[in-house]
Amino acid sequence: MLEFFSLIILALFILHIKQYSLARPVVKAPKSSHITPILKSLNWLKVNERIEYKLLSLTYKVLTTMQST
Repeated sequence: MLEFFSLIILALFILHIKQYSLARPVVKAPKSSHITPILKSLNWLKVNERIEYKLLSLTYKVLTTMQST
């Protein structure tokens, strides 16, 4: 079980790096520029916020589409 959580943490770290490296070229910002204003200008969610959004949206869909028997 510990290996599973380690894998998740590693995957989140890689997602952070990819998101940050992709945001700068989109707005043609230099590598030395801060990432937070760039992400805000693109209206991109941070990785942990995106995961929370996906979980909440999935939960909402499940709860609203459940049919009572």
